[in-house]
Amino acid sequence: ILQYLHNPPDILTKFSKLIAERGIILIRVPNFNRVNILRGLLFKKYNISINDKINFDKTNLHFTTKRMVKNWLNQSGIEVNKIVYCIEDRFQNYARLSFGLLYELLASQLLFVGKINQ
Repeated sequence: ILQYLHNPPDILTKFSKLIAERGIILIRVPNFNRVNILRGLLFKKYNISINDKINFDKTNLHFTTKRMVKNWLNQSGIEVNKIVYCIEDRFQNYARLSFGLLYELLASQLLFVGKINQ
């Protein structure tokens, strides 16, 4: 729900205080830095309402990207330990062939695993 909030770092900071000392935080967001969206923005004259499975609706306040969410987590005192790229089955072969170089562009969602900075 972070993409719907006015100030995600503030909310993340409040929730991070509820996490146990050795607890972890899992955050999954839609990836708006993926090839289907970028292609749609370029070739559909920047029409944001793309008719693809991209988890997008007009109530989003933020177009979440890996960099944006990492910045939010850092501002909130949360250390990112791992990022999992959720790639649809139809793009799995491209992902394997790219040796990780295209993961961010192929992922429909990003899963962040983090812990509280001590």
